[in-house]
Amino acid sequence: MTDIPAPDALASRLAALEAEAGACRLDEAAMRRHTGELVKRIRELQCLYGISQLVEQPGISLTEILAGVARLLPCAGQYPEIAWGRVVLDGTSYCSHVCDVHGQHLSQPLLVQGRPAGLVQLGYREEPPPRAGGPFWDEERQLLAAIAERCGRIVERKRAEDKLLKLSHAMEHSPSAILITDHQGRIEYANPKLCAITGYQEEEVLGHNAAELGSQGAAAAKELWATILAGHEWRGEFHNLRKDGSPYWESASISAIRDAKGAITHFVKVAEDITELKKVQDVLQANEERHHQDERRLDLLRFANQVAQDLMHELRNPLVSIGGFARLIATRDTPADKMVEYSRIIFEQATRLEAALNKALAHLQEAAAEG
Repeated sequence: MTDIPAPDALASRLAALEAEAGACRLDEAAMRRHTGELVKRIRELQCLYGISQLVEQPGISLTEILAGVARLLPCAGQYPEIAWGRVVLDGTSYCSHVCDVHGQHLSQPLLVQGRPAGLVQLGYREEPPPRAGGPFWDEERQLLAAIAERCGRIVERKRAEDKLLKLSHAMEHSPSAILITDHQGRIEYANPKLCAITGYQEEEVLGHNAAELGSQGAAAAKELWATILAGHEWRGEFHNLRKDGSPYWESASISAIRDAKGAITHFVKVAEDITELKKVQDVLQANEERHHQDERRLDLLRFANQVAQDLMHELRNPLVSIGGFARLIATRDTPADKMVEYSRIIFEQATRLEAALNKALAHLQEAAAEG
């Protein structure tokens, strides 16, 4: 927006024009008309200038700006002493005086990002003096439209500033480590949490490549860059080194930041220190492996016990048979034909006994191999 001259400068110009008009010997009526027009312009510009000065005040809130605009709006009328101004945004009204919205007044929509968000209104608390063209002139309508357009841009700017302030506060106080780099990976921002984790101060890492903070294989780095350059989010873990050389693990997500045209300009990494979590996981995994081994050993002992019990049942009858027939053979009066029969039975039972032992041994060897 073009800078608006200060009211003092306009007053000086008015004096110069009045002198020039006198030199040209304008008649008194023409001089009054000319002076009236200039006074009107001064009032209009005073209003716009006042709004500009209001916006530039450091630390001023949007609420204070809109209330200030409402107080300045009467200056946009032909009769500011009886005029009122009103600004409405998202259902909240800001008025200069008691507003008679049911009487004659001008109203202009307040657009924020192209959408109606409120109104800017100008009216009179009492009937103004009669004049040609009705209670409002085209100049007043044009000025009110300019003020409404200016208010819309103010709202957009202040909301954007407030959003940035909130985002900045969130990043500065985030429990996560946040790193922002340019499109080549050079660090442009590191929040306090990242500095606390790494031991580096922000000024120590600015301008350095983010890869210098950690170690990653060539294949993993290639896959990471391929993902984020394609505009996708990458998630994974990094094994990094702190400033003092001590290692730490972090779980991170990296995504692209694009400009208004969709081109990638920066990357943002949000990470959590998972070093302690890794240690706990390692302990749990070791305990789980030991527990698994103990369970396998116990299962093997149970299996061996069962095999031993089965083997005892398998061996009992053959052993009894072998013992019994061996005693009969040892008797001197045992006939020869019975000796042959008893020997055959002893051989069969011995074969059965050997098969049972081999079967049990095979089961035990198989279980030991699986354990």
